[in-house]
Amino acid sequence: DLIAAGSFANIDQNSDGTLEKNEVEHYFRQTYDTNNDNKVTKQEYVAVLTAASTGDNNLVKALSDLFEDLDYNNDGVLDKDDNDKLFDTIDGNKNGHVTQVEFTT
Repeated sequence: DLIAAGSFANIDQNSDGTLEKNEVEHYFRQTYDTNNDNKVTKQEYVAVLTAASTGDNNLVKALSDLFEDLDYNNDGVLDKDDNDKLFDTIDGNKNGHVTQVEFTT
């Protein structure tokens, strides 16, 4: 899928074809942590994605639901612990790298 491939390329800073935990953390913080407190609140997350969604209410609802799914400890923010859990979930073979195939499946 072209969108997933483009997203993958944006996150893969060293262009080695795999996503490393630090690349995912950097992308997530740079994109969503708008007040630079090393936490992403649901408001920050939804605001960034809403701006990119061209006002599609169904997409906004889906993204809000996704935030809740990613907030593994249900504290209302996405932090390093949530990011680590997400990375571990995506890293299917547990080798510390996420390939484009793992990322898109």
